[in-house]
Amino acid sequence: MDKLHSTFLLQTLLAFFTPCLLEFTSADVRSVRPGENITLPCNITDYPEISWYRLRSDEVKLLVSAEEWKLRKTYYPSYKVNESHINVAESRGSVSLVITGVRETDLGFYYCCGGRTDATHTQFGKPIRLNFTGFFKSSLLQIISADYKSVHPGENITLHCNITNYSEIFWYRLRSEELEHLLSAERTKLDKDSYLVVYNVDESHFDVPDSSSSVSLVIIGVREADLGFYYCGGRNDATHTQFGKHIRLNFT
Repeated sequence: MDKLHSTFLLQTLLAFFTPCLLEFTSADVRSVRPGENITLPCNITDYPEISWYRLRSDEVKLLVSAEEWKLRKTYYPSYKVNESHINVAESRGSVSLVITGVRETDLGFYYCCGGRTDATHTQFGKPIRLNFTGFFKSSLLQIISADYKSVHPGENITLHCNITNYSEIFWYRLRSEELEHLLSAERTKLDKDSYLVVYNVDESHFDVPDSSSSVSLVIIGVREADLGFYYCGGRNDATHTQFGKHIRLNFT
């Protein structure tokens, strides 16, 4: 199977690094809010092996491969780059890609492809471009209504989240139209009054204080790159994410 992965990846690299304008302009666009789940359908059907790739900043990454179980005519994943973040769902003789808790690093172009063990040809499906929904584009109303926080360079600051009593809490920063996922925390099952950090983009720079109802964001040694708009969001078992009041961080 490793040999097959290498063959698929080589073919993918050759195809992806000679992209034409038509491929990108004709891509299906899917929008999602940070932290939500999304399913990307594959229009390639009836292949014994189906794989999914992501193209982002000229980097091609194999995300998942699935093989058909002939006895039951179903697919089972033979490779997944991240068990907790990437999954598959069988649909009409093909394999859809399920992304759990979409973050900024998931944005880009997605391709599925079908292959056969007895042939070198790989069939690629229609590209899908994944973006964050326009909800996160800063508007005049957002700027006016945002809470302002000022800090001296090098100081620490705690940003409070007004979203409470959610099983998952996220923090994001919007700066120069670039949205970055900073932190995710989940309510612990044994102790419903505490949260466990499951993702931190920089543990030496971001932290969370103990809290029973929400998750504040602590920025250690604020620098110029930290300035911008901050959002927290909360989610329970449903896919909908509730976002809190925006915070604008400036130097004093």
